[in-house]
Amino acid sequence: MVNLIKGLFKFPTMASALAIAYYFSHLSGIFGGLILLIVNIRKQIQTRIPFLMVMSIVILDYVVFNVLLLLPNLVPELLDPYGWQVMGGLTIVLLSFNIGLLIFFFESFSGEIRMFRLSLGIVSVTGLSTLFVVSLMMGDFSLMHVPTYRDDVLIYLWTPLSYIFQVPQICMLAYWSSNNLLKSIRATRNFRHRQQMKGMLLGSISTFFLGPLLAFVGDSVVLFGISEEFGFWISEFLGFFFMSAGIAFILLSYVLDSSLLFLQPYRVERLMVIHESGMPLLDYHFNVFPETQKDHLMLSGLLVAIKSVAHEVMGERSTLEFIKFRGMEIMFSIYEQLMFVLVAQKRSDFLTGALQKFSTRFTQFYGGTLASYEVSQNRYLEIVPVLERTFGLKS
Repeated sequence: MVNLIKGLFKFPTMASALAIAYYFSHLSGIFGGLILLIVNIRKQIQTRIPFLMVMSIVILDYVVFNVLLLLPNLVPELLDPYGWQVMGGLTIVLLSFNIGLLIFFFESFSGEIRMFRLSLGIVSVTGLSTLFVVSLMMGDFSLMHVPTYRDDVLIYLWTPLSYIFQVPQICMLAYWSSNNLLKSIRATRNFRHRQQMKGMLLGSISTFFLGPLLAFVGDSVVLFGISEEFGFWISEFLGFFFMSAGIAFILLSYVLDSSLLFLQPYRVERLMVIHESGMPLLDYHFNVFPETQKDHLMLSGLLVAIKSVAHEVMGERSTLEFIKFRGMEIMFSIYEQLMFVLVAQKRSDFLTGALQKFSTRFTQFYGGTLASYEVSQNRYLEIVPVLERTFGLKS
């Protein structure tokens, strides 16, 4: 640990511009990633959205990736030359895990997980993991990378075989994520959310298109002997800089407003509190995506009728939990004379849990046996801040 700390300050007094750029690109990835990790974990604690954990793992993976690339230059005595070759192969495997995790994240963000897309991430991870194990058994990592020194900086040049297992997946990820975000940008009518997703789109282009493309071009320029210095500048500085900046854009845009965290994947539309008489006591619109104008009295009357029929047919002990239509699901939480209804494109554990918590707080606040004619409906607006905190809209 002492050697590592000393190594952090072990820059040559007459360091070349390339060495400075190399350290800058990777150190910015480390410190920027740690800041983003803290922000993301805090947001996960606030909103309790499970797949935010995926983003935390992505950030941590990227931080470790950058640390491992810097270690042989900061503390070269830590391992022998073969040990650093193993470390170089490990960095490639770590990046493949990030590709798989990011595919899963954007599939979750779009609200529909497709196995074909996930399988491409699995191919990247398993292919490079197998290549790493084979190289480890052979004692030779030339199949994965070529260690090269330039201006006293150890740089791992990826081989074409390593790129084969990553470039197609990265290109497809760039296309899918950009396409999903463009659809969402066109769909949302909330200006703030639209700006968030535009930031994510820029980050997606930078991370999955510009960064990998520059890294691939730079390594090719070096491997084919065109120009070492020019190639290193392109791959080791510009390539990693655009990847780090892109990840920062995606995450900062994503966590800027908590409401996007669950409204985007599940297209949450409205929450209603309905008295058993059919009178809506509270009708809260999330107002993010276009919706057909539904009369709240007709909708509340329909839902109460469905509840009554279900009790008649199934018995009083039966509980109506959700109704599924094509393209929409309605979740219920029923407490004595009150029915809490959440309308979304797709239900999730987070949404059903938040609905249950809000129904508990509502009944604690107002009481469970309310007659709709006793209290003005305007009174129930007092609990809207509680609703927004429960669903993670406000901290």
